[in-house]
Amino acid sequence: MSRAPLRLLELGCGSGVLTSAFAQVMPDGWTIEATDYSEHLLASARERFERDGLSFSHLDARTIQPERLVGVDAVLLLEVFEHLPEEEAEGLLRQVYNALPAGGSMVLTTLDRAAFPRPFSGYAAHFVEYTYSSLAQFLGDRSPFEEFDVHRLVSDRIVSESVRSEERGGYLMNRLQWLMLSLGRRHAEFGALRGWAEARLFHLYSHLPERNGFDFDGYLATLDFIQAEPKQHDHDSFGLVAALRKTGRE
Repeated sequence: MSRAPLRLLELGCGSGVLTSAFAQVMPDGWTIEATDYSEHLLASARERFERDGLSFSHLDARTIQPERLVGVDAVLLLEVFEHLPEEEAEGLLRQVYNALPAGGSMVLTTLDRAAFPRPFSGYAAHFVEYTYSSLAQFLGDRSPFEEFDVHRLVSDRIVSESVRSEERGGYLMNRLQWLMLSLGRRHAEFGALRGWAEARLFHLYSHLPERNGFDFDGYLATLDFIQAEPKQHDHDSFGLVAALRKTGRE
């Protein structure tokens, strides 16, 4: 028996790149309305990605109201959670919970640090990076949703290449970026220097020879979605998927 098409609302879509990729694998008939508070990012996303079944609109998730979720089957938060301090993450979950009707659902995704030697990548835009255990604990202790499950996305290839890249300079580059951002906030002259340095790095990167392109299909073939016994996958998990449900019961 086929299920009715779902209507999804995404919060914090940013540039729309991840949303577009998700929309390409959605079942026929599903729709996703991707939202963000940045009009600049939305304008670019509309120009690049908007099509049948995928639209972009303005919404500040911190002020979301129940009427905005009428007819929505599930709220998505894709790769946003790690960008929020814990207090803001808790506040956002509560805001969405209060706006959802009883029986409503939310799905959030975030990276998984369990397989990495360091607990944090050093990336300046991230506040908290979770593992399966720490995300489950956070949701259990601080989420208002009465029910939730945490699943894992696993791939030996993605994990091994990501760990190797971080160990071969990725972590150092992240910390340098953090340092430049910190100096730029305190000293205008360093902000200008940061802009110049980033421009030079991007120019250099654009002239590096391609190595047979990005093997998207090859990476996709290595993926597995783990629901049963997820605690056994600390070594090969790179992503976490949490499904939260509002039952309305205390």
